[in-house]
Amino acid sequence: MLSACSVKTDRSLCPGLLSLRVEDGVTGAVRLSLWKGEECVLEEPDLLPELRDGSYEIILSRGRYFISAASGRSLGRKTVYTVSPGCQMDSVFAWAGGFSLLEDEQSLSVDLRKQFATVHIRKPVSFSGDDWGFMMRGAVDGIDLLTLTPHQGAFWCMAEREDDWYCSLRIPRQVAGIPDEGLGLVLESFDGRQSFDLTLQLLRSGYDWTAPQLEDIYVDFDAVDMQMQVGIGDWASDGSGRIETI
Repeated sequence: MLSACSVKTDRSLCPGLLSLRVEDGVTGAVRLSLWKGEECVLEEPDLLPELRDGSYEIILSRGRYFISAASGRSLGRKTVYTVSPGCQMDSVFAWAGGFSLLEDEQSLSVDLRKQFATVHIRKPVSFSGDDWGFMMRGAVDGIDLLTLTPHQGAFWCMAEREDDWYCSLRIPRQVAGIPDEGLGLVLESFDGRQSFDLTLQLLRSGYDWTAPQLEDIYVDFDAVDMQMQVGIGDWASDGSGRIETI
């Protein structure tokens, strides 16, 4: 029982003890903010030991709250995370939601979910040497960490080479459906530039930008006519992935 109240006190007027625990799977520090109405009642930009070794406990007045938790290298105290021009998105895991503190003691699990998609791209088999590269363009440059919705803004980034055949980059959660301006994948090679509409391909393949945890994306090209092929999910052990020709 919390010491602030006696056994004769109306318990509904007493504060409560909230115990927070982050589900496993995220190794970085966690940025936490807690809101009651329009007031931010708690902001912790760098929680780590408290949430990994047990639970983080907070004494609060009873009522309705909203909580935002996120993990990523460059979040700081910002409520909106944006990607700098020319950079890929950070590996941001986040969770947000409301709860009511009604009991003397209450626990809440914070399940951080993947808010980015890694796009893995395999160069066309007809290409040789190092004269090739891929650039992604889009109209979403980050995420609102309170609502977990896409933040509108110009995005562009060159994919990073993994080896002689593959490159990759991380992109933010996108607007669902067919936006006015979607994701464009640009292939730059000795033949010049060639653009592909990745948003339309993903829509046709059933990719869900509203899923709590985003899946990775795999892009390949037909050896004959350079038709884009898109796969969703884990890359198979043989490197083929789940590819669907569009």
